[in-house]
Amino acid sequence: MSRKLPHAMENVCLTCKDDCSLYAIGSKSHTTLLDPRTLHHVRKVNARITGCGIRSVSFHGEILTIGTGVGAIMFFDMRAGKYMESTMNSGRAVVLKSTKGWVSADDQYHDVFHNVEYTPAIYTHCYDWSGMRLFTAGGPLPASLKGNYAALWC
Repeated sequence: MSRKLPHAMENVCLTCKDDCSLYAIGSKSHTTLLDPRTLHHVRKVNARITGCGIRSVSFHGEILTIGTGVGAIMFFDMRAGKYMESTMNSGRAVVLKSTKGWVSADDQYHDVFHNVEYTPAIYTHCYDWSGMRLFTAGGPLPASLKGNYAALWC
């Protein structure tokens, strides 16, 4: 069985809920949720950051965690149907932002990031068994660059 996805640009990551009731597919600016039995589109989750590129997705219970190409990690509450918000700053989304990690500052780096701040893409992430810690890893978005990034969020 196959279906054409509603968002055709940069479909680069996929995850399935633990109970196999939902697929999430990350693309250039959306996460598409699909019913695994029919592959019909259930919902579209827009990225909160324009043009960020979704690079990793995972479910932890009813929370969809989204890693981006600009070093941001976002959390979408499936029950509430919206991004998680801070209780201290009402209305502000909960977003974790990566540090720079390591990148080789060679000529290609300077060509790509001339007058632009570098942030690594979050290519993978996972929770520990308790769900209280989140591991994230990645590196430069352009394939021509060398570098890496890893963090453990507690």
